[in-house]
Amino acid sequence: MKYPRLMVLLFITLLLLLLPAGALGSVRVDADLPGVAIFLDGDYIGSTPQNLSDVQPGEHQIAATVTGHQAQSRNLTFPVNGSDQILFTFGSSSQKYVPGMIRIRDCVGTPEMTGLLGSSITVATLPDGNLMAYYSGMGEGVRCAGSSDGSEWHEFPDGCLLPADEGSISSPFSSPWVFTTSDGGYRMIYGINDENGPSLYSARSKDGVRFTSEGKVTLSQVPDQDMKGQFSIPSGLRMTDGKLRMYYAVSDGAIRSAVSDDDGKTWASDEGNRIESATDPTVALLENTTYGLFYVDLSAGAKGQRLMLATSSDGLDFSHMVKEPILESEQKGVWILDPEVHKSSSGGWNLYYSLMGVPGEAGIRVPVIMRSVIDPGCLLSGISG
Repeated sequence: MKYPRLMVLLFITLLLLLLPAGALGSVRVDADLPGVAIFLDGDYIGSTPQNLSDVQPGEHQIAATVTGHQAQSRNLTFPVNGSDQILFTFGSSSQKYVPGMIRIRDCVGTPEMTGLLGSSITVATLPDGNLMAYYSGMGEGVRCAGSSDGSEWHEFPDGCLLPADEGSISSPFSSPWVFTTSDGGYRMIYGINDENGPSLYSARSKDGVRFTSEGKVTLSQVPDQDMKGQFSIPSGLRMTDGKLRMYYAVSDGAIRSAVSDDDGKTWASDEGNRIESATDPTVALLENTTYGLFYVDLSAGAKGQRLMLATSSDGLDFSHMVKEPILESEQKGVWILDPEVHKSSSGGWNLYYSLMGVPGEAGIRVPVIMRSVIDPGCLLSGISG
């Protein structure tokens, strides 16, 4: 016969089609910890336990993730005979990370741990209403996690943008800001700290999960404005005129901004600084189209200890500020970093931020991402001109 292998494959396919329902067998996927997220070939299918039966014949990868532990994966060939079981073993006790002592204002809810380990989080709402969190992993590139309402998160085992995607770029990169584009896709602006200092790069995605690097961000300079070529920690929003405004920190301890009218492909710098002695900006459009800029205070005696809010009517002049910190660390060696404000589908506001401990001074061994519910109207009542 001229094509014996092809005939065998056709015979096997036909045999599988003629098998009665349930003949392909099933696999139960479970774990020794609660709330373990399960992925089939990279797609999230739910938390343990899961029963796999309606799976296409062939090789498949089953992956499991739970915060605080390294992701695990197994290869499996369908069909299986009868029933089988996969048990992922992470250990009988999960790792504990004790957050530092934080003082909050009346407008801010009690801090809660998200279960995510990392920093520089940004949160986006997908077309199906689910949430995606993008954040800096511990030397693992940009990590991502999904959630239906922000209360529980499942990490994607392969992340969203890994160092291998950068080709010749070997330096760690982090601080992602993700936004939707006019064609229905997603763009990520993130930082790389290489031998020339911090710089911004961009990446694209069709589904908001798998990103491909585009290269270095083009940012034109205003005459006589010294950019020093060093900027990082990006965040921003789409303004009422459809343009994007990005806010970023520079190495001399200030927050600046830039505008794009082509979905973030190119950027034009705004003149001057938005706020002095500040870093880690995030911005949200609050009541009455007021721009609210949340940032970490770098003024004398407050470096990394206080999270502040300033407002603006045009997104440029942020001279109106809260009288007191929104959050303040009360524990030596604990820093408050990387705020992110996200409006939920129910209309409430969630404030995400990282707590990081100085080695030898605090019990936080790795950065932990926290969440507090905030009342923006209450916060605005404390603004002084």
